[in-house]
Amino acid sequence: MSARVHAGITWGFVWSFKLNTDIWTELTWSRDGLSFERLPTRPRLIDLGPADSWDDGMVFGSADWIEVPARNASRSDAGGGDEWWMYYAGWDGPHQIREREGCIGLVKLRKEGFVSLRGPRGGGVVCTRTMRWPGGALRVNVDAHAGEMKVRVSDELRKPIAGFDYDDAPAFTGDSTAHEVEWKGGSLASLRGKVIRLEFQLRDADLYTFRAVEKP
Repeated sequence: MSARVHAGITWGFVWSFKLNTDIWTELTWSRDGLSFERLPTRPRLIDLGPADSWDDGMVFGSADWIEVPARNASRSDAGGGDEWWMYYAGWDGPHQIREREGCIGLVKLRKEGFVSLRGPRGGGVVCTRTMRWPGGALRVNVDAHAGEMKVRVSDELRKPIAGFDYDDAPAFTGDSTAHEVEWKGGSLASLRGKVIRLEFQLRDADLYTFRAVEKP
């Protein structure tokens, strides 16, 4: 298993082996670097290629991805990387066959796009655990091009904080790996040290990650 630490999580690329036949790559993760988890349905992060292709027998993915800057400015309103590029070794035969040839392939993934929480067409809310806000602005990786995302800040009892309700910030209807949420009621930086929750209202939208960022 190839592994890499990102955002405090160890991400592993497991080479799943079906005895002496196919090998493909699945995703796993760990908070402590010792105990790893996988999604229950075991989806393949890098699957085999179609029959008779150069990588239809085995694929060995590497977690040493590189971050590639956005080519389309509309995809990222704060600059920086927009995609993760992951290289892998592929073979045109299974493990039990000696007569096979290998090549290097490339997989392109949305930055931090391994998993998302999706709001259905009718809408839904993702509410975080309580957290002590470290300061700075809120930056969100979200795809809401077919719907919208709104964010409000509430206290530990989920009572909205004045100036930071859904109606105090415009709905986001785009697709960005680094959308910065701004409220009319003031800066989120003013809540430094306070215990809060973030509530994401998602309608036909996918929430990938969010973080606090200090602005210069």
